[in-house]
Amino acid sequence: MDRRRFTRHDVSIPVRIKDGERGIQAETVNISGCGLALKLESSLLAGSKVKVEIGGLGEFAADIVAVGDAEGRLRLDISENEQAQLADEIVRKLAHLMPV
Repeated sequence: MDRRRFTRHDVSIPVRIKDGERGIQAETVNISGCGLALKLESSLLAGSKVKVEIGGLGEFAADIVAVGDAEGRLRLDISENEQAQLADEIVRKLAHLMPV
């Protein structure tokens, strides 16, 4: 049984991660109202707090929860209300990019 609060959407969106002074370009593999999985070209440290700018959706504080070879997962550091708003925004703004 899937216990996720929000549906993950498989969609490729450009992302910029601000890790201190360093800016890292990435691309989403999937996204939901509370987090995202990324394809990375640079390494990140699990447990780090970063800012993430998600193309067309805004900039958010996030925690890096997992990293592997050329991929990572971020949990957005936003309230439940903001998560619900973001989930709605994802569907509204990005539905045309999502596979059917």
